Amino acid sequence: MPFYINNLIDLGIVKKEYPITIKIKEQGKTRSGIYKIDNSYFKFYYAYVYPYMSELLEGSTDIILEDVILERLSMFVAGEFEKIAIDKVRAYGKDRLIPIRPVKIGRWWNKGEKIDIVAFDSKDNYVFGECKWRNEKTGMKVLDQLRVKSLNRYEG
Repeated sequence: MPFYINNLIDLGIVKKEYPITIKIKEQGKTRSGIYKIDNSYFKFYYAYVYPYMSELLEGSTDIILEDVILERLSMFVAGEFEKIAIDKVRAYGKDRLIPIRPVKIGRWWNKGEKIDIVAFDSKDNYVFGECKWRNEKTGMKVLDQLRVKSLNRYEG
């Protein structure tokens, strides 16, 4: 791994993430891992401040806030909401408020499909979840899609 990436990982700014169902010993052999910014401050800064630095320094703060940040803030919050939901599933498992006591919790993806929350216990019992950050009710379509994706997870 390159020196700079290692430093960013050590500082807690970046992490390499794998689909939760990939075993640790298989992670070095797969190409399905992704690097992502894992620090909310840096994620916000590089999405909304750094690209517009010259405009912000020139005094266009209202324009950047209203036309850039507020227009796309929901996308940023959705990712943070996913982290909170994963933490909540972890707490629910610990407090026995869900049917399993997860030994691993994370995300899963394969060939264009993604499941926001996958938790499983030591007996291979699973809980699957989708995180939707929007101001509307989620319907049966999302549940049906989650069912299909959870079955596809076994094929990937």
